[in-house]
Order: sequence, then C-alpha cells, then structure tokens
Amino acid sequence: MFDPLHTAFVDPAWHLFMVIAATVGAISVFGEYSSGLIRTTFAAVPHRQAVVAAKVTVVAGVMLALGTLVSGTSFGVTQMLLRDHGGLSLGDPDALRAVAAAALVAPLCALVGTAVGAAVRHAAGSIVTVIALLLLVPALFQGERYRWVREIGNAMPLSAWERLVTNPERVQDLGKCPLTLTEAWIVYGSWAAAAVAIAVLVVRRRDV
Repeated sequence: MFDPLHTAFVDPAWHLFMVIAATVGAISVFGEYSSGLIRTTFAAVPHRQAVVAAKVTVVAGVMLALGTLVSGTSFGVTQMLLRDHGGLSLGDPDALRAVAAAALVAPLCALVGTAVGAAVRHAAGSIVTVIALLLLVPALFQGERYRWVREIGNAMPLSAWERLVTNPERVQDLGKCPLTLTEAWIVYGSWAAAAVAIAVLVVRRRDV
C-alpha cells in the first residue's frame, strides 16, 4: 500500500544525512586533537567535563535546528506535491511523530559521532566507525530467523528511526518482533545518554 509519509523520509537520503550529522559530531572532537588545539582548550578550561558538556550542547543544538529544518521541509514539500494523492498534514495520525523523530535523529547521530571522535581521535577511523555503527551493524542484524538477532538490530538507532517514521496504517507487515513506538523512543534516549557518558569518560581519563 502506498505510504505518502515514506516519500518524505526515503532511506538513502536520510542514511546519508545521519552519516553527515555523525561526522560533524566526530569532527568537533577529533579536529582539536588532530591540530593540537585541545591542549590550549584544556589550559584555558582545565575542567574537562565542562569542555565536553559545552561541545555536546552546541553540537546537539545546531544539529537539532538543522534536523528540524530538513525534516519539516522534506515533509512539507513532499506532502504538498502529493496533496491530490493522499498527502498528509501534521494533524494526521503519526505525521507529527515522524517529523519529530526525523528531526531528532540529527542530534542523536551527532552525539554518537562525538563519542566516537573522542574515543578514536582519528578522522578516517572515526568516520568508518560511525558508518559501521549507524548503517552496517543494523544491516547485519535484520534477520527474523533468530529472535536475539532481531533484538540486537532493534536496539540500533537506525531501526528506531525506521519504526518512528513508518505509518503503521499503511504498512501491513512490520516483520517479526517489531519495535513498539515506546521502545523506539527509549533507543533514541539510551543512545544519546550513552554517547554523552562515553565522551565525558574518555576525554576525562585519556591524555591529550
């Protein structure tokens, strides 16, 4: 069944957007380490947790604004083009949730990138790692033969995003062991919290 909501959140385009957001987050950390400016930063602000807190706040805020702009524009333009073919408005069931989930995936991925950048501290390594975490690992755990395989896949940000932007009224089969909406939001929150915690822990304990 045709789902007009899906046209606003086409997988390849949003997968690329996720990688870009994560790369921005990673650059905000490994860029300073690569250039050596991190020593100047820590000399000016010895409290490393404060430095990380400032970084994640700025990165998350900027990417939230960008995500909101991209998500809102994508939804508005596609549904306007589909107004004679079942296009949706924000007042329709599931539409606002999908737009919000798409907007929030940008800061989420940026925070993941920040954690990876803090841990890896290398441009190529950080980018490869975020691509693996956000796209490759979820693809490896999409089988439905074994429940534990699917559960691992469900715990990834990509799976949560796909569930949140899906209109269940237009999709007849969500597969075995699908995420509930509540579980998908929990995945979002858990990954964001874990990313911030990892970034703080790594920067605090490792030498510059």
